[in-house]
Order: sequence, then structure tokens, then C-alpha cells
Amino acid sequence: SKQEKHTLFFRNYSNDSIGIKTRVNDARGIGRVNLPKEFSVEVLFKPKPQIYQYATVIGNMSDTTGFLIANEIGTNKYHFGINGRSFILPLVDTGWVYCVLNVYSNKMEVFQNGILTNKIRLENEFRNSTYPLHIGNLGDLRYYVGPIANVTINKTTLSTSFVQTKWASMSKKLTERK
Repeated sequence: SKQEKHTLFFRNYSNDSIGIKTRVNDARGIGRVNLPKEFSVEVLFKPKPQIYQYATVIGNMSDTTGFLIANEIGTNKYHFGINGRSFILPLVDTGWVYCVLNVYSNKMEVFQNGILTNKIRLENEFRNSTYPLHIGNLGDLRYYVGPIANVTINKTTLSTSFVQTKWASMSKKLTERK
């Protein structure tokens, strides 16, 4: 499909035959990823107040490089970070959330369940991090405790219509599973 040729990285934990093992290994660090100046990150997960400070859903952010989606301890506030700077948005614990982070040269967009919830102007374009990519952790004691179903990093940003269509499809499947 058109989407697959733009995919840089994909993990589906919900269909992982070895279960938690891959998730644990990915929390230890997957390796360095070289991202283009404009890209997107898609994550399907259940937002929950966390017991670790800056519990990381996905990221590789340092003080001045990389990206991050992380929870602020004990709250529904999530940090969406680029180049060492983060912006806080609430993600309500209503079950599964399909979160998309689009990074452009001059702005960042955040979608929650198909809806554009925030546009943030960036002072500098994205700078790659030398830190390894982590899912469910970032360094020492930043473990994300809760379900992460799948993660995709794309070499391009995603259109609003693509995000809405994908969420509609996911939402239908999640409803059918209940």
C-alpha cells in the first residue's frame, strides 16, 4: 500500500506471538533512527496516569534533539517534545487513543482519535538524536506502565483525511473486539 512504502518503523505488540518480550526489549532501546526533517509518529495506546516521571510512550529526545511522547507523573498530561522542548496536552483515559504526531519544518501537529487537537509553531526544524529510539521507556525509570498496541514512524507527515480514515477503521475494529 501507499502507506507502507512511507513507513520507516513499525511494531504491533497486540499481535506479538511472544507477547511482552518484544515490548520489554524495545523499552531497553531499539537503536538509532535517522528521521527526515518532516515525519509522523502514530501510536495506539491507553493513556493512564503513570508512576514514573516522564513515562515515555515513544521517543529518543535529548536536551536539544529528537522527539518524545511522554506522561507527566500521576496526571493525564502528555508531553509532545521536539528538540528538547515539550508542549503539554491532556489525553483523557477513555480507552484506546490513536495519537498522531506530525512534525514539519516549522510546526508540529497532534491528532487524538482522528481530531487535530493542537498545532504548535516550531522555532527550529527537527534535529536527529544520537539516542536510541525507545518504546515504553526512555533511559532510567521512565517506564510507561500500560498497553501500547502499535507504533508506526513514517518518513512523511499524514494528511487529516488519512488520520481520520485510519482512526475510523481502528475504532470499528476496537468496538467489534469488545
